Amino acid sequence: MKQTTEHTEVEPKERKLFSLVNEFTMHLKLSAGKSSSANNTAQSYANAMVIFKKFIRRAYSRKRKVKAPYPVSILADDVLLAYYDWLSKVPPDKAKQKAAALAEAKAKATDDADHPEDPDFTPPPPLPPPRYAHSTIQHYLAAAKRFLAWAVAQNYLENFDFGKAEVRLKDGKAGGGKAYPHRKIDPNLAAIVLHYDNLTAPDAEAETQGKSNLARYHARRRRVAVLRNRAIVHVLFDTGLRVSELTGLTRDEIDRALKAVPLPEDVAVEVVGKGERRRTVWITQDSLTHIQAYLQERQDPSNILFAGKKKGSSITRQMVWKIVKDGAKAAGVSDFTGPHAFRHWLARQLFDDEEDPIPIEDVQALLGHASPTTTRTIYAPHTSKARLHKALKKARKRPEDTIQN
Repeated sequence: MKQTTEHTEVEPKERKLFSLVNEFTMHLKLSAGKSSSANNTAQSYANAMVIFKKFIRRAYSRKRKVKAPYPVSILADDVLLAYYDWLSKVPPDKAKQKAAALAEAKAKATDDADHPEDPDFTPPPPLPPPRYAHSTIQHYLAAAKRFLAWAVAQNYLENFDFGKAEVRLKDGKAGGGKAYPHRKIDPNLAAIVLHYDNLTAPDAEAETQGKSNLARYHARRRRVAVLRNRAIVHVLFDTGLRVSELTGLTRDEIDRALKAVPLPEDVAVEVVGKGERRRTVWITQDSLTHIQAYLQERQDPSNILFAGKKKGSSITRQMVWKIVKDGAKAAGVSDFTGPHAFRHWLARQLFDDEEDPIPIEDVQALLGHASPTTTRTIYAPHTSKARLHKALKKARKRPEDTIQN
């Protein structure tokens, strides 16, 4: 006699939220492949998800009384709005709080020293507590959105309404949301380039005559660094490249131009930017001259254009930032100046050309944006009034001139 066995369907075990976050960050890194831009994005999103985990621990453990490990079902359609509210209020971290307290104590000590027992002296108000910058909040939200969209696409969040979560975030931010924070670019930005132009590259041979090989080695490295930094700020000023695009440049792209006598006036270089979008930028003859001097002094077979400290590696993004910040400090340029300021500078020059303004679609192509909306929002929030007035005067007609006979 046959025995039949009844099979009961077992409920699949619910996924844990943090293991899903880890799977997502691993997915980003594997998808990035060898693209430096994609790898940078993957790493920045991975760092952002650390903050998302911190939010879950604090918001759900303390306020909603949910214990770890957290199941994915705790994510409701208010999660993005709750995350935004939390980011807007929470101090970034203890290190920044400590730095702010130290700055306040230092300012108070200075005031006390400058105004001893002065009854008329009113001390300045205390410094506001540190908060995440608007751009940082937007980046963290973008990472959280991408994670949620990925989890929904993988069917890990069956009951989660991503569209509703986005609408609730948008509606919640409508009352107190901020527009894109447009930082004013220092009009003397070019002073950074001039600073490096005027910086004397050490004469390694003269400085180390009669000294050890090690001394000659270090003197030569200092000379190469000065020539490299000079070439970097010139290329940034010419092209408005993103830092990741600059660090990904290779010698192949300009080698033929460097062998030409004389050097060409401009050389077209193809770069790969965000979203693996390719575009062409033009490096001027002046920049080529500085690149040529740097490569001749470097004397190595590496195909990397701007080399870093480690053999066979390109210069790091952090080092490019340091080069620009050091130049800005030496030249007396705004403290908020970084490599991206050159991008804003180039866009403003293109938009504000009174004689022959560049159409926004062309600026979009030059900067490598996916949409002209990005170009308009970030780089051209205010149209030049002088250019608008000139266009209006040109288009105006007298009433009698418009009558068609």
